Amino acid sequence: MLARASRRRLRVANAELQQRVSAHTVELETANKELEAFSYSVSHDLRAPLRAITGFSEILMGGSPAELSSEGRRHLQTVVASAKRMERLIEDLLAFSRLGRQPCQSKRCASAIAAGRARELQESAGWAAGGIQLGACRIARAMLLC
Repeated sequence: MLARASRRRLRVANAELQQRVSAHTVELETANKELEAFSYSVSHDLRAPLRAITGFSEILMGGSPAELSSEGRRHLQTVVASAKRMERLIEDLLAFSRLGRQPCQSKRCASAIAAGRARELQESAGWAAGGIQLGACRIARAMLLC
């Protein structure tokens, strides 16, 4: 009799847990869809001004050499290079946001993106190599699912 009651309580607890897991899964899927929509919207909003910056800078650099000093040309080259770098960062963020729709077998993709960003940070800040440790799959899941 006691074993029967224990099994019944266990089934009820299991059903409640399954219901809570299902509800949480729906919430996470909704949050991921909203994040993806937001990512695409932001990327579009950021890309348009970047294209304008790059385009106008290239037009100015394409003029006659007498119209622009060497220092001005160098500044414009920096602007173009920075705009192109930002475009790559936007693409990487979009690729990273898509990881939420894939099973965790995409560790290599997340690791490659994270390692690339870590190298850029190390180079720009002058950090010693190996100063950043990565656990890409856990990081990606935590960022995309929280």
